[in-house]
Amino acid sequence: MERLNALLAAAHDPVHPGRSQAEAELQQLQRAPEALAWALGALQAPPAAGDAAARFFACAVAEAAVARRWARLPADQQAAVRAALWQAAVDPAAPHFQRSKLAAALAHAAALDAAETWPQFLANLSACLADEARREAGVDLLATAVEHFHSLAQATSVGLRGKVRWRQDMKVSGRALTVRQLSAPDATAPTATSPVHCTSLLLALR
Repeated sequence: MERLNALLAAAHDPVHPGRSQAEAELQQLQRAPEALAWALGALQAPPAAGDAAARFFACAVAEAAVARRWARLPADQQAAVRAALWQAAVDPAAPHFQRSKLAAALAHAAALDAAETWPQFLANLSACLADEARREAGVDLLATAVEHFHSLAQATSVGLRGKVRWRQDMKVSGRALTVRQLSAPDATAPTATSPVHCTSLLLALR
């Protein structure tokens, strides 16, 4: 922990001579197998004075795990991550940056999961909005989720239209590669997210 605090201090100091090396080491630590378990523990601990840098790094570790490794995590670990991030995201005592970053991670996890995998998402969100102590955090999470689902649904819809144009061009030209294929946004469209799933979540949140 002392080494981590030293790296964080160096990385956040614009004039520190070892800033670049500290940032590189933090990137390596973020990808370490044990980093996620540490991050979840750090985020669930009560906020303390002087722990903002460590909490921010823990949020980054959690966000990266959801964005880059979610499908590869075992189901029991996914469930543990959801529970820990939810608790940390709606904690009224947590700093705003923590609630904001973890709301984005939770929204992305909900979009990647099938409704059957996380059926409690909407129920938990409704309970959070009904709780006066957690209502502000719930509103932030709701807004983030709606924006995230909408963006993913739009991006996926654009990607599907690109695939339709590609197939039409293949029939017309008979070539392996066409101009429209090059311009189709398939490469950037999210493949793990179903537009039907995103749309159903949006309708449920309305």
